[in-house]
Amino acid sequence: MRLWRRCLEVGLGAAVLGKEAAEELLRGPESHGPERSAELQRRLTTLLTDSRHLGADLLQATRGELERLLRRNGWVRREELESLAARVAELERQAAAADPGCVAAADL
Repeated sequence: MRLWRRCLEVGLGAAVLGKEAAEELLRGPESHGPERSAELQRRLTTLLTDSRHLGADLLQATRGELERLLRRNGWVRREELESLAARVAELERQAAAADPGCVAAADL
């Protein structure tokens, strides 16, 4: 819930800052003093920084939720399945080399 609140805050901040900043920036730097330019730059920098952090947090939360969903349903990611299949094939090769009478599961 905290993450969604942060998303909302950044979104609202972007909407408010976006309109004000766009109007100021469209007028050009000569239309406002250096203090106002510095303030706009600080606000834009803060918004961009917050947005980047929020994006990373959302990505991490989404990945975590996806992992929980996969585990809860007994599913695995393709990479995990491929890794396991490669390991089984390697063990079968080792077993066949050690005991020529050993039959691979794939050959059953």
